[in-house]
Amino acid sequence: MTMKTTWALCAALLLGAVPCPAAGLQEEKKKPATPPPAKAPSPAKPAEDQTITLTVKPPAGRGKAPTLKLEGTAQMIDDVTLLFNLHRMEEMYVGGRLDAQYLNSGIARAKVESKKFSSELNADALGPYLINAIFVEEYQKTAVLEATKGKYTGLQWSFKAAAWNDDHLKDLSTKLLEMDALSGEALEILKKYEKASVSQPAWLAEGKTLTAELMKYLKRIENSDSKIYFSAANNQVFFTMRNVQGTSPFFIWKDGKFAGGKSYHAEGEEIKTYRNEPFTYDNLVRYVSEGPSIAGREFCLWLIKDIRRVGSLKPVLAEALKVHTEHAGVAPYAERLKTALPADCDELEQAIRIK
Repeated sequence: MTMKTTWALCAALLLGAVPCPAAGLQEEKKKPATPPPAKAPSPAKPAEDQTITLTVKPPAGRGKAPTLKLEGTAQMIDDVTLLFNLHRMEEMYVGGRLDAQYLNSGIARAKVESKKFSSELNADALGPYLINAIFVEEYQKTAVLEATKGKYTGLQWSFKAAAWNDDHLKDLSTKLLEMDALSGEALEILKKYEKASVSQPAWLAEGKTLTAELMKYLKRIENSDSKIYFSAANNQVFFTMRNVQGTSPFFIWKDGKFAGGKSYHAEGEEIKTYRNEPFTYDNLVRYVSEGPSIAGREFCLWLIKDIRRVGSLKPVLAEALKVHTEHAGVAPYAERLKTALPADCDELEQAIRIK
């Protein structure tokens, strides 16, 4: 499809430059065994004598890993090199809450010339981004360091940007259905596992075939675009099913009945689920059954994010909301979302996040 929709100018989303102590640049894993909580870099005291402005102009199109074009001004001398550190916001499900975590997603540099600079950053996925502009002494020429005399050392300026456009929003509805289907498929696999592991002879007969089926499923859900739009739901189901795959070689039976798994590497301790609960099918089914509701709440958060981007609910999202009004996780908030404006977003977002 030829795209006529231009990317919205993300400067509308920028909440202003906030200088703060420079953060580390270490890369983070994208799918840890158990997703850890993470927070955005903390804001610090504003600097008084320098200002950086930033405009982010992503290209048009439906690419899932867009290139972000950076342009801005800096009240600094020529030849100053700015380092840009990109953090992508991803939703994470923890104890019933949806929390935002920030993942290091890329680094770029730009040189200041005549109070202006430009650069590009390759984003790893769609979504909201935090971009930090940092003055790092190691990248500066000796003349720059002598002229600035530590004026900018340790400071960073933070900006928010939206790495999506109207064309990407058209996929939101279909990706919600895709996530629902993946959750449903996982439940069917769990039923097969529970039936096959009812006894050790039954598992010996069926286990190899089921393991092959599960491995194919894990590859499919990990590569699904649904994780771009619904990362918390995708992770919830993915980690549950990977938990099953990793525990199945250690299944045990007591008095002829299935009794979970036992680790031979930890003095025979019973294996827990990735949420540190007993490894039972009741718990595993509960985790996967939460998938559609989590995805529904993430769907609502996408609407909130885009209302902040453009000022109101766009027609493409109004139509998607109409289709999914009764969806798990959407129904409690649908009516408020229909008429929500940016001034309503903070309170509504909080309600969606805490359920």
